[in-house]
Amino acid sequence: MVSLDFLAKKDVLVFQKDINISDALEEMDNSECKTGVFLEDGKVIGIITESNFIDAFLGGFSYSDSAFSIATKEVISFHTNRSVEYVVDTLISKNIKQVPIVDQDNKFVGLLTQDAIIEYFESKSDRLKQKAINLISKNSIVSADINDTIRHCASLMGNYRIGFLPIFDSGK
Repeated sequence: MVSLDFLAKKDVLVFQKDINISDALEEMDNSECKTGVFLEDGKVIGIITESNFIDAFLGGFSYSDSAFSIATKEVISFHTNRSVEYVVDTLISKNIKQVPIVDQDNKFVGLLTQDAIIEYFESKSDRLKQKAINLISKNSIVSADINDTIRHCASLMGNYRIGFLPIFDSGK
């Protein structure tokens, strides 16, 4: 099982509770991060995303207001020992794009994003495909000719313990 710590993005914006909306927005704009976290004693106490800023402006907040006041306080986080599959199920069911990863002491480790999960499954899929290709290329393919008898085909299938047998006609 892959550790969520391995997949979590470590270079995340960490904000102090007293930062205002203008400064938080500027920091996000100057970084590649579109999410920031608020920590207290190493523990996540809030998370802020672009959606929070949009909601704040639509709700009439000003640039000088506290960014923490518009941040999500009830943060779903996952311990590093949770399975990727469990996290995917939760992210989909709760429509979450990113989630903080915490250690056994609930201290912030990093931020797991949908993009990181997609990359993980794509690379896993590519590795599986490559393993299959390597396995197939190492083994010769057991096959029969169109003119072979059923008994011969059955004998090949029994000897090689296989459930199917390609039949070739002039190499095709």
